[in-house]
Amino acid sequence: MRTYIALLLAMVSISAQSETDIDLLTGFMPPFAYTPIPKLHSEGDELRGNLVDRLRHACDQGQVKCSFTMRHPWKLAVSASARDEKSALFPMIRHAGNEEKYQWVGPIKQQERLLVVTLKGNGLVLRNLNAVSDYKTGMRQSLSEDLKVPHSVHLSMSDHTLWRELKGQKLDLWIVEESVAQYYASQDKVELRTVLAVDERDLWLAVNKKVPQDVIVKLNAELRKTVRDQSLTE
Repeated sequence: MRTYIALLLAMVSISAQSETDIDLLTGFMPPFAYTPIPKLHSEGDELRGNLVDRLRHACDQGQVKCSFTMRHPWKLAVSASARDEKSALFPMIRHAGNEEKYQWVGPIKQQERLLVVTLKGNGLVLRNLNAVSDYKTGMRQSLSEDLKVPHSVHLSMSDHTLWRELKGQKLDLWIVEESVAQYYASQDKVELRTVLAVDERDLWLAVNKKVPQDVIVKLNAELRKTVRDQSLTE
C-alpha cells in the first residue's frame, strides 16, 4: 500500500511538472525577488518583488504556464537551472561571457544603474572604480561576473548581509544596483549617498536553450508591452 501511494504521489508530481512550460529561478534579491522573511528556498505565491510581478503578468497574458522558485544563495539557483531543461534565471546581466549560453527574454528591467554607495555623512571621494581598494568595500558575488573590481573587494552571496555590514559600519562602500540600495535604505529609514555611478545595464531573463521558441516569443511579446506602457510600476 505504501509503495502504491508513493508511486501515485510521484506520478502526480511528474504530471504537475510536465504541465509547466518554464521554471523561473531566482535568488533572494529584493526588490526584484524576495520573501517577506529571508529564506533559503521558496516557491510559488510566497515570492514577491517587482520583477516577479512583471514576469507573472507576462506569463498570464501570454498564456505560458510558469512556476517560480527562489534559491539562496544565488549559486544554488544557477545549479538548479543547469539541471532543468525548462528553466530560466532572473535577474541576469547579459554580457560577452554568457551571451551564447542562453536564450534571452527581455529586458525585464531597463537601465538599472550600478552605484557605489556609502552612508550619508561619510565624506569619501572616489576618482574611479579602482579607488574602492582604499576602503572596506563589499559587492554581491554575482555582479563580479561582469564587473572588474580590485581583489580587495569583499564578495558576498547576499546583498542582505552586505547591507547589514554597511549599516553597522563594517563596510565603507557597497557596490550595488540602485533599486536594491533604495529598497534597503527605505526599509530601515537610513540615508545613503552615491559616491560613484559605475554603469547602467539592462536586466534579463536567461532561458535554457532547450526551452521551445514559442515560449520565448510569447514572453518577449508580453514583456515588450509591459515595458512600453509601464502597466506595472517599478
